[in-house]
Amino acid sequence: MNGIVKSFNEHRDFGFIEGLTGKPSGGNPMIFYHKSAIRGGAAIPVGAEVRFEICRSDRGPQAANVELVRVRLPRQTEVATG
Repeated sequence: MNGIVKSFNEHRDFGFIEGLTGKPSGGNPMIFYHKSAIRGGAAIPVGAEVRFEICRSDRGPQAANVELVRVRLPRQTEVATG
């Protein structure tokens, strides 16, 4: 499944990924992930697109084998010079 990293708490080493389900009405699930689930262990920035698998834990679904697909840059606004 693919998703977008929505948050990451550096002090607690976990965050949430918004899973991209492709449903036009929204309702994409927020999925917990821990730093240890990131392939290669490198930090992934908030807003990046990732690929991951979902596994079940006693607290509900969580992401496993998280890997970076691409970093999404914020849109730039044009500034008129005069």
